[in-house]
Amino acid sequence: MPATVRNADMLALYARGVVKDFRCVFFRCSVFSKNSDIGGDVRKILRFPVIYPFFLRGKPAVSQWQILWIMISRQQQLRAVLRKIAPVVVVAGNDNLGAGSWLTHNAKKLGIPTLACQEGFYNPAQMPLIVKAKRLVYSWVSYFYKPIGALRYFSHADFAAAWGEYDRRMAIKDGLNGERIFVIGDPRIQKRSSPRLSEAIARALILDIPATALPKGTFDMQALWDFRADVLKELLKLSISVQYRPHPLTPDNERNRIYAMISRSPDVQIDTKSNAQESIVSADICLTYPSTSVTNILAAGVPLIFLKPRIQGFSRVFLDPIRDYGVGIGIESAYSIKSAIKQVLNASWQEKYIIQSLKVAEDIVGPLDGKASERFAISIKAISEGMLQHEAK
Repeated sequence: MPATVRNADMLALYARGVVKDFRCVFFRCSVFSKNSDIGGDVRKILRFPVIYPFFLRGKPAVSQWQILWIMISRQQQLRAVLRKIAPVVVVAGNDNLGAGSWLTHNAKKLGIPTLACQEGFYNPAQMPLIVKAKRLVYSWVSYFYKPIGALRYFSHADFAAAWGEYDRRMAIKDGLNGERIFVIGDPRIQKRSSPRLSEAIARALILDIPATALPKGTFDMQALWDFRADVLKELLKLSISVQYRPHPLTPDNERNRIYAMISRSPDVQIDTKSNAQESIVSADICLTYPSTSVTNILAAGVPLIFLKPRIQGFSRVFLDPIRDYGVGIGIESAYSIKSAIKQVLNASWQEKYIIQSLKVAEDIVGPLDGKASERFAISIKAISEGMLQHEAK
């Protein structure tokens, strides 16, 4: 399993379901990008074996061309390691670029079955023209060396593990064989408890996005900073205690600026819980931008205020629960928060939302029974025992 900072802990949650029958080994890799190194919990807390070959060590590549050179020049070393380990299945998170695409590509060359696990939404954000142009060039290069291509979400692996039917439909629409897609659920989400009706809003949780981690020019950063500050001001005017949770991929410079922004108010605290779901279920209301946090909030049945400011670049990013499902309350201006909270406190709205959020969450992230790891284990067994034919290439 190649693991990134983003998906290492998620893959470990999947892996918990197979430890009785399989020995799970994680690859550590730091040469592709600053976000391609393994999460600390995998080796320190969960105690999974971690392999860190010398040829995967080094400063992160700063361009896609450096990544291409690393992939080509070191692939024989990677194949030698794979031959020595002899895995029955190679599992990747994101298999359409970087370490995931490289590993699944080379595993398939050795006839080893591969499985890609969903780690985010299928729909990509709109990117600046220069980024689109670069991706077009990389797609041409991928005709000669496939792993360099930033293609569809499930690009290289023989099989795919999607959270729910939503991403399974998207993958099939994109050309994947539906028989090769397992619907197993999001392993971060535990069994849904009975959501409670709120008579007052005392605690709000803001789940942020890693804005500066996106390609430069994706949207107006200063406008986003202004919007962030206005959201806090409007919540504090209503005497609501705020927990602020930066995204795990938020770069240090952006994180430090967030800390400076909230330090001016004693009623705003940084959420430090390791599990976002724990913070979500303890909040009276959650506010978030387009991100996978939307699904966690819906799965918990906690009222959702969807932040979609009038900023160029936010017009079509990821999944929009208001546009796509009609669930939650969407606001484009921070000054709409007061009216949004008034709507949330309406008992009939809450009752309707609890029913809607369950239905939508099950479509996006699969069954809310906390058994994603068990379904992952069933998928691994089916692949490893040859019950499903993989495509050796």
